Amino acid sequence: MEKLVQGYVIRVSPYQENDCIITLLLKDSGDFLSFKARGILKSTSKNAPSCQLYTLGEYLLDYKNDNGNNVLKTGVILDRITDIYEKMEINLVLGLVCEGILKIDDGMDSQERLDLYGGIYDLLKIKTNYGTMILVILKYFMLYCGVLLEADGCVECGRKNHLVDVSYQAGGYLCYDCNHHLDPKRNELYLKNYRYVIKAELNNINDFEVPATVATTLINEFFEYLENSAGLRLKSRAVIGKIF
Repeated sequence: MEKLVQGYVIRVSPYQENDCIITLLLKDSGDFLSFKARGILKSTSKNAPSCQLYTLGEYLLDYKNDNGNNVLKTGVILDRITDIYEKMEINLVLGLVCEGILKIDDGMDSQERLDLYGGIYDLLKIKTNYGTMILVILKYFMLYCGVLLEADGCVECGRKNHLVDVSYQAGGYLCYDCNHHLDPKRNELYLKNYRYVIKAELNNINDFEVPATVATTLINEFFEYLENSAGLRLKSRAVIGKIF
């Protein structure tokens, strides 16, 4: 029996000598679907281009002749980001999204997965501030892991003015009093951009740009916070840390 599906390639796993197992994020539902792609590691494979990571493609699958497993018959490319092979940052951003949605899995429903990946995919065609995008992606991971940081007021008393610090242990902003009148650890630029990121949505991500010096600090702190508070350890962190 055959079926035709459309989806984003979010994982490619080598299988046997020239085959791969391809994992799609289906474009119409946000569900995961895997299939075996035979011979795509051969230089003569006509299906290899459509099975490259981060490609949006259409795939004709057959699952009657392989013990019920989906097997690729033909695949065609529907969309691909133009600069994906020229800009390492694009691969880093998409790799982070894919790793996160695969690991969080149960914490996200199918529509949330599709909205996040599809939204970032489309933004990468026009957005060039990759540091800001990484921060917003990490913010969404916090949300779906149930550990989103506070950005409306002091996490201890609710005060909305005289916010002087961010405590990751406490879970967000601290005001001057709840910081025990200590000298502020964060400058105004940090505090402002922290709030921008935590409050950001995909539809307004182009409205601000986190300065590189602040982005580097926040990226490292966000990764650390996700590890400590949600147990979400992302391999992407090591590579991203070398670039940002």
